[in-house]
Amino acid sequence: MPMYFKGVFMNITSGFKIVMERYGVSSNELAKRRGVSNRAINKAIGRCSIKKIDVIEDYCASIGCPVSELIEEAEK
Repeated sequence: MPMYFKGVFMNITSGFKIVMERYGVSSNELAKRRGVSNRAINKAIGRCSIKKIDVIEDYCASIGCPVSELIEEAEK
């Protein structure tokens, strides 16, 4: 993984929280959309365990935001 992305992935949790709030999607709603438990969502996002771009794309699609918006928030 390129060095550039390491910092982004370290801040992905805050990025997810910001875009979820911006799009009005709670962790419960995201869990329903993804077909998983709320605990699974909180665990994945809270522990920065989402590191594969295809999974990040799936989560963003479930939220309704572009991946670029998430990455921009994670870079701040």
